[in-house]
Amino acid sequence: MLTVFDENELPDDFEGQCIVVENENLRILSWYVKGKILHREDGPAQILPDGTNYYYIFGESFLEKKLLETSFGYGV
Repeated sequence: MLTVFDENELPDDFEGQCIVVENENLRILSWYVKGKILHREDGPAQILPDGTNYYYIFGESFLEKKLLETSFGYGV
């Protein structure tokens, strides 16, 4: 799995799962599509070590899974 210390280090054509290391105590599991855009249809696009989940569809943030399901019909 690719690990970067800043999302700007991601190649522009990167697609998939990676770890973004914000600092020594914060490693964020993230999913991207080309263009460094956070995106995941079947779950959160970012998972923090404390279990906090962030949902994104083509870079648009959804605070709650229910809103994501209502807006796009995704069953997460």
